[in-house]
Amino acid sequence: MKEPIFETKRAAPESEDRTLLLGSEESLSVDFVSRNRVFFDGYIGDGSIAFRSAEGVMTSDGPFETCAVDLSKDPPEVYLHDRFLADEYGGSEPKMLFGTCHELEHIRELRELLREKGGARIWENLRKKKETKKRYHVLDNSFDDVKMNRGVVARAPALGGTRRELYAKDLFPERDLTGLPKHLQFAHILNCENQDTGETWIVAPDVREATDRLRAMKGRSGVLFLDYASHPATPMSIRLKLQEAVIEPIYERFFEEDVENKKQSTDNNRQPAEKSQEETGNDGQGESGAGKPGSGEKGKPGEGKLADGEPENPEDYFRGEYEDVLKKYERAIPEAVMNKAVEEEIGRQAAEAKGGDRTGEHALAAYAAAQGVTADDFRTYRRFMEEVEHLENPETGGSVIEELREMFERIVTRRKKRELAPKYPLSEGDSLAYPAEAVVRTRAGESEPDVWEDVEFREKDDRLVGDFDVTVVGDVSGSMEGDKADAQRLAMTLVLEALAEFSDELEDRRTELAHDLHVRTEGWVFGDGAECLKALSEELSEKERVAMHKRLENPDGNSTRDFLALEKLLENLSDGEVERLEEGRLKKIVIVMTDGRSDDATRVQTTLGKLREAGVIVVGIGITAAGQSALTTYAPDAKLCGNVGDLPNILAELLKEHLNVL
Repeated sequence: MKEPIFETKRAAPESEDRTLLLGSEESLSVDFVSRNRVFFDGYIGDGSIAFRSAEGVMTSDGPFETCAVDLSKDPPEVYLHDRFLADEYGGSEPKMLFGTCHELEHIRELRELLREKGGARIWENLRKKKETKKRYHVLDNSFDDVKMNRGVVARAPALGGTRRELYAKDLFPERDLTGLPKHLQFAHILNCENQDTGETWIVAPDVREATDRLRAMKGRSGVLFLDYASHPATPMSIRLKLQEAVIEPIYERFFEEDVENKKQSTDNNRQPAEKSQEETGNDGQGESGAGKPGSGEKGKPGEGKLADGEPENPEDYFRGEYEDVLKKYERAIPEAVMNKAVEEEIGRQAAEAKGGDRTGEHALAAYAAAQGVTADDFRTYRRFMEEVEHLENPETGGSVIEELREMFERIVTRRKKRELAPKYPLSEGDSLAYPAEAVVRTRAGESEPDVWEDVEFREKDDRLVGDFDVTVVGDVSGSMEGDKADAQRLAMTLVLEALAEFSDELEDRRTELAHDLHVRTEGWVFGDGAECLKALSEELSEKERVAMHKRLENPDGNSTRDFLALEKLLENLSDGEVERLEEGRLKKIVIVMTDGRSDDATRVQTTLGKLREAGVIVVGIGITAAGQSALTTYAPDAKLCGNVGDLPNILAELLKEHLNVL
């Protein structure tokens, strides 16, 4: 496996045995695989996994002390470290076999997902969701482990007893889970009580009721929901959809209840402390602990807190619990290592499709070269995209890009050929319509709540826009440096990447749509002149991504000639587009960002008048107090971004406003 995961100091000898490619030096992992080679040949079946010892492997940070995988090799290679076998399983042969097979199931599942159409996007969305929502990371690990372990036992039934021992004695020896937040209680018993241990764990009554109801859910065919969702043959993509539709709403309800309980506890603890401050003159920063959100808090008092002492991110209430869970039950192959392996495999597939090299790092380099960019620039942009993914809506505390994705899904749903319409709620039916309500109504005493539905199909007849164009215009005059340049780059990238992803989603699902939709994006900058960074199209190439990123980080103009970019847009507006704008079949939006006074406000307003008369929506955004003049120049559609850090959110809200009518 190549950097940045690790590089080997010594090469393992080649062997014709595709299942056994281990180093020659003595180690627990070498001995373990060697004496079980017949078992692994039978378990793997097609010999599509190779083993290597991780002993002696080095990373840039020192010795590599866990397990790893290289999906780009043929066959994929699994690196086993002695510490994984000895520390995790105490040298127990059955437990070491079970743990290794569990990791092989993760690899098998991921390889199958990446072979699906759209599989790379599904994985990328999962990765982002787990990174931005630690609670979801916990839930996904918990339920996915059920599916992985069912796969192990299905392929190696003799390990069924080992699974029971691991879960009943080693992993979850404490039967009383009521000391944990309810959403974590739910995640834990979703995992350990579906491992065929025959054991029951103690949880809060409402968590028990919700879990029992979930375990009893089944369709008209009689198949239990949890059995289907966690079956080894159920594709990962389907498992994730079912998890999101049915399991996650229950989990989220308990999470919200836990957050409210934390808030109330914080308020109760704060009152006597505030009284003490009034009586004693204490400034609130001493031993009273006023403003602290609970015992799980880490870091300096007030860090990442709102004015009332509550954390900006509600998950911070449970930060300690999440870290404990993810550390105790983390996968042997670390998340970062697996993510890198998947990224390399995606790059390999892309390069192979273009006739490139098959190996991971070479694949990335070949893919970058095929796109007309350097590998370093490609990596830099990928790292920058992580910042975009972590942009947070200050009003909701949620991920900005996830909120846009939710809106995209609603748009697709509105445009489908046929809309599912329930005939009436039933106690059984074709599909589970109201999973959250099932829990609530069961708690209220109903033994068979009407939460299932039969469906009929209803055609939609509403008239919808068929094409949606968004042009983002940035300012690269010399005053746009530092924080302003960074915020503008984040804002433009957020809009163009989100809409490119939406365009790809529409392409994948076009056969489902009764009312077609095409989304095109365009990117311009102005300073001394007007430059087109991305031509108007439905795609966003790697070359355009990198060029946009590099140009926006280097504002070097001596002028603010925004009118030149607007005049180019007017010049490019075709008669056909004007006609479609008049008929309501096309919607065009232009967003202009600037931090200074235009060199010719009259030319700007003249061009604005013509664009708006043709039906184009043009919005000007002034950045900081220096951009105040934009409110006049771009009136009446103009906004002022007083705090430069708010710029990405302002663009996102503009996008939502105009997407909402599609």
